[in-house]
Amino acid sequence: MRAIHFFIGLVFDAIILVAAGGLVYAVFQPDLLAMGYGYLQDQAATRAGQFRLLGVGAVFFLLAFRSLFLVLFRGGAPTVVVADGPAGRVTLSHAALEAVLRRLVSMRHPGAALRRATAFLSHDGLDLHVRVDLDLVDTDLGEYTREIEAVVRDHFKQKLGIEVRQFNLQAGDRESPNPQAQGV
Repeated sequence: MRAIHFFIGLVFDAIILVAAGGLVYAVFQPDLLAMGYGYLQDQAATRAGQFRLLGVGAVFFLLAFRSLFLVLFRGGAPTVVVADGPAGRVTLSHAALEAVLRRLVSMRHPGAALRRATAFLSHDGLDLHVRVDLDLVDTDLGEYTREIEAVVRDHFKQKLGIEVRQFNLQAGDRESPNPQAQGV
């Protein structure tokens, strides 16, 4: 996915650079704008030219959504700084945080599965947003939430040295392995 983001960004930046350079050049050579306008009129006069303009317009339209694609598909911060000092810095990747959370979630409830986790570090602690899928019929959600929050806070404080400032849990339903609960 990173290669696609890089390629889209490169194409977008190149097109913007050429367009900006053309506009600056047109200030000194006004005939360039007239020539470009004439070319567009010639293309719009034929059916094939109209389809070419439509294709170019569609590419520009899609490239305009580059920022939206980056926001939607990039996820949370790539790393969280655990310790920072004159001798160096210790960081955890977002993937490592997800792996830790995945194990903690499944340890507290064997049927639970981590769906998504995002972490944001502020000056006074870590904000965790966790999506967990578990059987909501066989699980006391209030008890599970208290247990998993306590386990996560304790683990991050004791083992990783990170204070969890805010813990948000979103629960999703997962089908129960219990045959009696499936009819409910």
